[in-house]
Amino acid sequence: MQALGLSFAVSTIALAVNVALEGELRLSIASDTIAGLALACAGMWIGQAIRLRMSPTTFRKWFFTSLMALGVYLAVRSAL
Repeated sequence: MQALGLSFAVSTIALAVNVALEGELRLSIASDTIAGLALACAGMWIGQAIRLRMSPTTFRKWFFTSLMALGVYLAVRSAL
């Protein structure tokens, strides 16, 4: 889980650097970005609290089931 978090953080930083290099980084969207980051941090904190209270096997099962459900939802939504 920590490797996934680190991977997401590094890829987000790389994306921000590329957007800035292209000159598309605007302060007009900063509030949306900050709100998204705050929600992501809250989600990681909640996930960490849940993970510490569950067995690793149970957490892994629910984590991957949730990812699968999200993928199915996105696929169905894009097909409509």
